[in-house]
Amino acid sequence: MKTDGGADFHQIEADVLTTEDLPGAPFDLTYCRFFLMHMPDPVAILEKMHRWTKPGGVIAVQEFDFGAMTVEPICPAMTEFFRLFEGVFRGHGRNLRAGRQLPAQFEAAGLGIPDGTRAEVKFLPMSGMAAMLIGVYQGLFASAVELGIADDARAEAFKREIAEATADGRYYCVTPILIGAWRRLA
Repeated sequence: MKTDGGADFHQIEADVLTTEDLPGAPFDLTYCRFFLMHMPDPVAILEKMHRWTKPGGVIAVQEFDFGAMTVEPICPAMTEFFRLFEGVFRGHGRNLRAGRQLPAQFEAAGLGIPDGTRAEVKFLPMSGMAAMLIGVYQGLFASAVELGIADDARAEAFKREIAEATADGRYYCVTPILIGAWRRLA
């Protein structure tokens, strides 16, 4: 395929856990976003990305750090949100702090220290976050029920408390930090 600017690219569908060689590798760029946090061994994935990137090429990764996410002042609805969110992530072996671990993972994968990093966070009124928070809660609800950490009564109370917090107008959310790291291979 060609982009409007004339760059040539190919999309390859494969299971990263079982795939060792990719057609066309090595590449100028290997990139993943919101992926390593779901992997049982993120360093192994970075090692594969390293093998799949040509000298002079770039490995780029973006992951969230959910550990910094908060609401001020303390909001009862968010206590429930964090309980369910963290319970599902931990219950399925997911990494809530993947973003802040990128430099150490780059080094462990033999990439060296990243050439650069960038972090972005927003501080938004609850009115700008409520729909997303409810959507995430609802999206995780079935999994939380399977783990035994959710029920309909808590879910209804969460939605009611988020609506109240949004109407109150004094609550502000610090979003998860989006952290990117990249390295150009020698």
